[in-house]
Amino acid sequence: MKRQFLYNTFIDELSGSYTGEEIKVIFYRLYEHFTGKDRIHAALHPEESLDEEVSHSLLASIEKLKRRMPVEYITGYVHFDRLKLKVNEHTLIPRPETEELTHLIAENHRNSTALRILDIGTGSGCIALSLAFQLTNAQITAMDISHEALETAADNARHYELDIRFVQDDILSPRHTPRHAWDIIVSNPPYVLHSESEEMSERVLLYEPHSALFVPDEDPLLYYKAIIRYSDNHLKKNGFLYLEINPLSGDTLMDYLSRKDYDAEIKKDFLGRKRFIIARKK
Repeated sequence: MKRQFLYNTFIDELSGSYTGEEIKVIFYRLYEHFTGKDRIHAALHPEESLDEEVSHSLLASIEKLKRRMPVEYITGYVHFDRLKLKVNEHTLIPRPETEELTHLIAENHRNSTALRILDIGTGSGCIALSLAFQLTNAQITAMDISHEALETAADNARHYELDIRFVQDDILSPRHTPRHAWDIIVSNPPYVLHSESEEMSERVLLYEPHSALFVPDEDPLLYYKAIIRYSDNHLKKNGFLYLEINPLSGDTLMDYLSRKDYDAEIKKDFLGRKRFIIARKK
């Protein structure tokens, strides 16, 4: 089929659910995925015909998109930092804010040596893998409660030949005692309030794992308190705790940390929202 015909079919079938710009971005993301060709090739070949297998795959994607499936779950991967990471229904789709968090950590510790880093709630492994690339002297361990998520993260690490240790554990009731104290603990835990779900996209609500997203409204700091308890026992003196946070909980979390043995500060993300906390253990 002609590529232009397929593109027009996307517009006709999806215009009620997506904007024109969204359809264009999605179509060419899928085009690149199924053909292995980039947008420059498409621009240079306006009359391009696609083979039957590619045409079928693109048409089949329309029904998935109508069901609001994220394009990342259709392709099975997402670009994060310099990485192309496998994702699936067991892992969240990494956000740009989390990529920003890894850059913040790398910038603050680039000249440090022999760092021991723990990533709590690793999901796809995005934080652990990004830090492994940026901090080549670090020894990194990644923890998650989900066996399936850890398998995905381990696949991503093997793809890039990164030596990351993976541990299955629940930070709310951890069973494993580390062999050493950590220099850095980092986490992007569940922090979206259940009441906020009404404002969220169906693409998130229908497909991304709720256990990695939501916390009860009555206990918004549930995971943060557990991570801080763990840090109390297993983070080195003068070690650093890095947290991605819900902007709504930032001030409450800072107050909680001020009553414990941490010096903490809030950092804003690229959109100007209170998104990160850096805490140093006294």
